[in-house]
Amino acid sequence: MNSLDVFLIIFIAYFTIRGIFRGLIKELIIILAILLGYYLAMSLYQPLSKWLMQAASLPETGAQILAFVLIFIVVNVVLRMVGSILEKLIKLVFLQPLNRLGGALFGLLKSLFFLSVIVFILRLLPFAANFLQKIGAGESLIWPYVLYFSTYVFQMLAALIPQMANPDQLLKFRNISLPDTSVFQLLKKY
Repeated sequence: MNSLDVFLIIFIAYFTIRGIFRGLIKELIIILAILLGYYLAMSLYQPLSKWLMQAASLPETGAQILAFVLIFIVVNVVLRMVGSILEKLIKLVFLQPLNRLGGALFGLLKSLFFLSVIVFILRLLPFAANFLQKIGAGESLIWPYVLYFSTYVFQMLAALIPQMANPDQLLKFRNISLPDTSVFQLLKKY
């Protein structure tokens, strides 16, 4: 066990313990509030900004920013209130232990997802192979499992976003060229 393993254990434990304290309902509501808030704000900010420009004599850019922020905040507040009501109902029917267990599992999966995103980013960096060697990825007990899990995350995302199937393709999609592929060799080793 090396320092990378210690970091990974702390990272995973943090999200798992936080999931226990928040519970599954709150964890899901937070993610839903962010995603739905962003989606609705993107969809509805223009009509609200037009109204704000007329009602408050705001400049167009200011009205658009204010409209986006207001919609995002309102959606978040409403969903968090719904989540709070659901949590109280769960406590009333004595399902709190299941809520906390679900929160722990969700926190664990969320930590592994974040680590998978880090792996994906590392695949794009030219200096990642040297970095991974310096931090002891080759001797790590946990790192191979993170890489293994990240392949499933990549496959799931590739089904949703075709450009995710191949980082080279994603970079071409973003008009970025891959400077070095040595990182792919190191990550494929696992």
